[in-house]
Amino acid sequence: MMMKAISPRLALGTYALLAAGLLPAGLAVARTLDPVQGLHVRRQGDMPEARETAKTVVKALQTQCDSPMMKQACLTTLSDPAATPKAKSGCKQMMSGFKLSGNLNSVGEFDVDEYYVPALGRSARIVRTGSVRQTGVCTAVVEQQEKFEIVLHRATGFTRYERRTDKLGQPFWMQFEHKFAPDLADMLKTAVDATQLNGKVTVSASLGNKTLVVGRPCEIRRINAGAVEFTSCIHATGLKFPSHVTFESELLAGGKTSRFEKLVSYAHDVALSRDLFFPRLGEKVMTQQDARSDPNNPMKRWCAAEKARTGVDPCEAGDE
Repeated sequence: MMMKAISPRLALGTYALLAAGLLPAGLAVARTLDPVQGLHVRRQGDMPEARETAKTVVKALQTQCDSPMMKQACLTTLSDPAATPKAKSGCKQMMSGFKLSGNLNSVGEFDVDEYYVPALGRSARIVRTGSVRQTGVCTAVVEQQEKFEIVLHRATGFTRYERRTDKLGQPFWMQFEHKFAPDLADMLKTAVDATQLNGKVTVSASLGNKTLVVGRPCEIRRINAGAVEFTSCIHATGLKFPSHVTFESELLAGGKTSRFEKLVSYAHDVALSRDLFFPRLGEKVMTQQDARSDPNNPMKRWCAAEKARTGVDPCEAGDE
């Protein structure tokens, strides 16, 4: 069966509505058009403190799972007819000792891909981070976790889509609406000025430029807030959107590097897939209101249990 071609006028009109947030993001027509021109910033970084914390947690698990005292207690539990199946299952895992899969030294390392399309007023950000996940009583795995966000930018605010996974392992998107108050900029400037006057926050003058990309320097600035210090090198794109992008940054807490990012590459005018800027076809999009009304929401389940116990629904008590 032959499919009718999509007229350029219809396609452009549909995209105008999509960019304005007036049509559902899952329209199939949005995936049939050519790539768009935009910006791509790629950075790599590390969070040393996250790695040290993970090592501490893993060491504690290993000590517990390999403890002769715990194994002896488990032998008693396994031979106890009154012990619950859950307790016996946990003890069987503990008797096997602690097992870790993956490279613990990769925890805290991350990659950042940022994409911007000026014509659509949209951006996308994908962060892949090495982390530890406990998979059993005495087992853990080092894996790469991905965070994917899409943002539709407007003069009055922005819509943010965050890709998540439900309890069945199915991906979906949470939609968040953010509105700018008309006087927000003035309020923020007043607050920043006040904190600078009392010495709690200091913002340096330009500390010079770096040329990490030929012909595209970035300017170094430092913000100091007591024990926390943030230094970044920001590149002015010369565009209305995005006006600036971060090339590199470093966060110091208590005199120690807590997080840093270094530029890998920057492409100012590159072809990007439109799929990066819209929730994926076939994946559900939920608003915060949808999540609150979902009967499987943990808060809803707790409120239902409280209503059964006390006769009062806490979820409804404050809705006057």
